[in-house]
Amino acid sequence: IICQSKDMKNDLISNYNISEEKIEIIYNPVDIERINTLSIAGSDPFLKQDRIILLAAGRLEYQKGFDLLIETFSKLETGKFYLVIIGEGSEKEKLLKLAEAYNIEKDIFFAGFQKNPYLWMKNADLFILSSRYEGFPNVVLETMACGTPVISFECPGGLNEIIVKGVNGALAKNGEPNSLAAKIDAYSQIPFDSKEIIEYTAEHYAIEKIISKYDKIFRRILNRNDQ
Repeated sequence: IICQSKDMKNDLISNYNISEEKIEIIYNPVDIERINTLSIAGSDPFLKQDRIILLAAGRLEYQKGFDLLIETFSKLETGKFYLVIIGEGSEKEKLLKLAEAYNIEKDIFFAGFQKNPYLWMKNADLFILSSRYEGFPNVVLETMACGTPVISFECPGGLNEIIVKGVNGALAKNGEPNSLAAKIDAYSQIPFDSKEIIEYTAEHYAIEKIISKYDKIFRRILNRNDQ
């Protein structure tokens, strides 16, 4: 059984009584070269903004926690940050009203579906993941492939395996807007090395790296069956 994270592995062992010996962890791959090409295929979409750009992306549904993100944003210094949310979903109207309730609607832009989100990821200052839970968040890998650091809730789904504090981002207490706001404020002042983030992503999640791990498993199974 192939799992994408330790969280997933532990879930199978604890809740389904599956033997640890039957489980392998292989992370999802990311196409670094393709993403890098698309990330520079256009002009900076934030060119008119002179604030710190926070980007989030995903389905506008409960799981993704955009309501928690808007609450988080309301706790940040007014006029210092600008939040852009890419995606569509059933909670859009609810989120718009929530932004109005916090009186921050002018500082949030709902960008809708974007055919090339990598251009936005490349030019953002921080990517924010506010999900309540994840499987294994490919959007985080894609953002890191663009060289952009990620601030995220430490939600179930492998975030604590992806994010290395101070290298490619930081983690906040799961589901706690105050903690997420504090991390955003603190890490928005740290000069992350985009090249280092891309190199780290390639080292751990590049397609060829992941394929080689599957190849080893397949060969091991075939050799065992031949015996």
